Amino acid sequence: MWLDNTTRDLLDSGTLERYVTENSVTGLTSNPTIFDKAIEAGPDYDADIATGKAAGGTDEGVFFDLALSDLRRAADLFAPAHARTDGVDGWVSLEVSPRERCCSSLLDVISQFNRDVLSALLHGDA
Repeated sequence: MWLDNTTRDLLDSGTLERYVTENSVTGLTSNPTIFDKAIEAGPDYDADIATGKAAGGTDEGVFFDLALSDLRRAADLFAPAHARTDGVDGWVSLEVSPRERCCSSLLDVISQFNRDVLSALLHGDA
């Protein structure tokens, strides 16, 4: 079973870890809309956004920094499922729009992820 959602609170509260251990959740997918809703829902991302912007980050750059940070944490929770199933399960995915300089951005995102379990998907809303 995959979860189609990610939030900082889901990670910080231990809820995602419980989903993995108690409910057999074996993967997670996300996209910019999901992250936008999580960012708008409360203050969980405010400090990191302010830090990224103060450091000169672009909106897109700050977004990807936040997304990759959360997805790395999720990927670490799914690593045992990935190992146990020889890579069948235990993935995290990030859908990206082909409207955003996708080729170079997508390669940059994958190279920064630093985990073997990221699936970056292009969704078809070009």
